[in-house]
Amino acid sequence: MATDYKKNAQEAKTIAKSNPAAAKVIAQATKTGEGLSNNELAFIRNNAAKITNTTDAVAFLGSLQSRLDANAAFATPTGGGGSTGGGTVADPTTAYLQAKDEADKRSAYATLEDTFKQYNLEELVPTIKQFLKDNLSPAEAALELRKSDTYKQRFKGNEGRIAKGLQAYSPQEYLNAEEAYYGLLKDTLPGLANKATFQKLIAGGVSPVETQDRINKVFNKIDNASADVKNELGRYFKQYNVNDPTAQRNQLAEAILSGDDPVVKLEQNVQKAQLRAGATAAGYIPSEQRIESIQGLLSQAGVTDIYKTGQQGFQTLSQLEPSTTKLADIYKEAPVSQEELQKEAFLGLKSERRKKLAEKEQATFSGKSGTTQVSLGQQSKGNF
Repeated sequence: MATDYKKNAQEAKTIAKSNPAAAKVIAQATKTGEGLSNNELAFIRNNAAKITNTTDAVAFLGSLQSRLDANAAFATPTGGGGSTGGGTVADPTTAYLQAKDEADKRSAYATLEDTFKQYNLEELVPTIKQFLKDNLSPAEAALELRKSDTYKQRFKGNEGRIAKGLQAYSPQEYLNAEEAYYGLLKDTLPGLANKATFQKLIAGGVSPVETQDRINKVFNKIDNASADVKNELGRYFKQYNVNDPTAQRNQLAEAILSGDDPVVKLEQNVQKAQLRAGATAAGYIPSEQRIESIQGLLSQAGVTDIYKTGQQGFQTLSQLEPSTTKLADIYKEAPVSQEELQKEAFLGLKSERRKKLAEKEQATFSGKSGTTQVSLGQQSKGNF
């Protein structure tokens, strides 16, 4: 009996009316107006009811279209005088399941691609697409992805962690850290809220909590500094390519967040600026070497109010130095060292050598040859 292609197409359309999910697919298959073969109609009869979602529909259409394109897998072999008795036709259900597997794989890859984009991993998408072309399953792709250069570059901060003896972040931990850094920087330092900064922080082993602490420590001191201290800050931040720390906040923050212990160095520079401002207020002009020496002295002693201590200390030092030098010359004594005078001026620890010079001076003017219980200078916290 001859195949009635038109009638088969009409029956397929009837099936489509009872299954809205399959309707578009069947319409696509029958739109050419050439009708359907018996095999194609059988395929629709057997599988249309299984279409319940988009993935099923894609698989159905793919498999059905292969018939319309006369795919060899569904073609009736020639031979035996062209009769069907000499060959076999592929099982429509098996073909459908194969096509559905392919659609499922593509759907899984599409989900994976969407997920990567959602988590700011879009640079990995081309690699994923290549895995699809290479016919890797999603599970195989996940394993191969970790070996790819693209993946290693995306999570490059882990190399720094490993070099420091720290455990590498898992992808989820890495992304969580980036999200935390972004939350800290997006409003106050938006120029640093990017992957390049996050990579440096992760590589340096700087946690989000430490990041916040570093920023607060330095910026609070700068923001709360007096005008004369701010005028001195540029001198000490040029090494970080920062001429105006009050304005170049991104550049300063980069310095704060890089290196093993940059906050200590930056705090030292703030303290030096505070000391120099204090010296200027006291009318004293110290060398940079002296500023560094006094900064180290005060830091070691745990002094917190560097500016006030510096101002008072330089005022005292400006009085001690000339008088002590004069007495040492008069009595042919070795000069009192800068370190001794600094401890007395800034920490209140009286120099024994300066005390003896003062006592000699007192004895001379009081007519005594020995030492006296009274010495020049103010009451101190102790002696050394």
